[in-house]
This record gives sequence, structure tokens and C-alpha cells, in this order.
Amino acid sequence: MMAKSPRFLSALIIAGLAVSCAKAKQVDATAAKDSDTTASLALSPDGTKALAQLKQASMFADPYVGIAGSPSKEVIAFVTVLNDPAAPGAFRDLYANATGIEGKLYGLCGLWHVDPAAFKRGVEELRGSDLMAQTMSGCIIGREAVGGMIHSKTPGRVVLDSRDDTIKAWLKRQPEEPQSYSLDIEGGGTPFMMGEQRNNPKFRFVDSAKQ
Repeated sequence: MMAKSPRFLSALIIAGLAVSCAKAKQVDATAAKDSDTTASLALSPDGTKALAQLKQASMFADPYVGIAGSPSKEVIAFVTVLNDPAAPGAFRDLYANATGIEGKLYGLCGLWHVDPAAFKRGVEELRGSDLMAQTMSGCIIGREAVGGMIHSKTPGRVVLDSRDDTIKAWLKRQPEEPQSYSLDIEGGGTPFMMGEQRNNPKFRFVDSAKQ
């Protein structure tokens, strides 16, 4: 086997370094793009902090949780972003850049309210997902399959006709009053339940750093 010349080996090393540098620049550019996206959203100070909290969310919680039925910090942050004029861009950013599936699901619920086209794309992406999300409903903490949270197969599934529809109106439209019903994200029940708190003073955002 013929030995490689020092000049040939040097060329290989230089080529390898060039590829590594190019990849590093690509990663840096992606990180900068994400940062620029968040910085360019023009959110209010509370909206910015609420979005950051949702990006780090590790729990997909109902509006009211715990023995006392207290407002969940996640839904407080959710309605804070929803009430912000920059909500469309913020929820698109949340869906794309959340660190966990729980934050991504909050982003998708927000898109139901503000960007139907992006919401539809997100539903198509996650409907068949086998990922598991940490959830909290009342006092019960558990894990649920994301696919089932997107589209429930439980009888009595709520399907809202539009963003102006309500669960109460859906119940009135049923031929017989259902003994129970199920909410999911695709049908609009879960996003509606969260957005319903947007004018509730109990869900006012409080910056924990100032407490």
C-alpha cells in the first residue's frame, strides 16, 4: 500500500477543518435565527416572559389544577401570550422552538385561536405521534399519548364549528344530552377551554422574579 505524502495529509486536514467550520457556522446561524425570531416578535414584557415560560414547559396542565382548583401557571402564561397583539408570531415561535412536547402543544392550542392554517399543519404533523406528554388534570398527574390528545377516540368528542363556537353551544346542538364528553386539540375543545380564561382576572400574569 502506497504511503500518503505529507502534502496530501495536510490537504485532508484542511478540508476537514473547513467542513467543521462550515457546520459550526450553520449551527450558529440557526441559533441566531431563533433568537432573532423571538426578539422580533414585539411582545410586551409580560408576553415575553410568558412565552419563555411556555417554551420550557414540562407539564401540559388544565386551566385549574390541584386540590384547591387553582389557576395553573402554564395556562396563565398561555392566556398572557394569547392576549398580546403579537400572539400569532409568538405561538408560531412556540410551536417551532419549544424545548419539549408540552410547550409545543401549548403552541398548537394557541395557533387554533390565531392562525388556522398553521394549526392545521401542526395537527397533521402530530396526529399520529407516539410521543408521551406529562399532563395534569385537576389533581391527577399522568402521561398521555400525544396522538390521542390531538384527536380523541373517546365517545362524545367535542368538535367546534368555528373559533366563535363554544362547548356550551355544542352541547345544546346534540340530539340528546351526553352523559359525558371529551375534549381534544383538533376538535377545538382543549384550545377553547384555555382561551376561555383570557378575560378572567384570576389568570393575570405575575412575574415570579418580582415576588
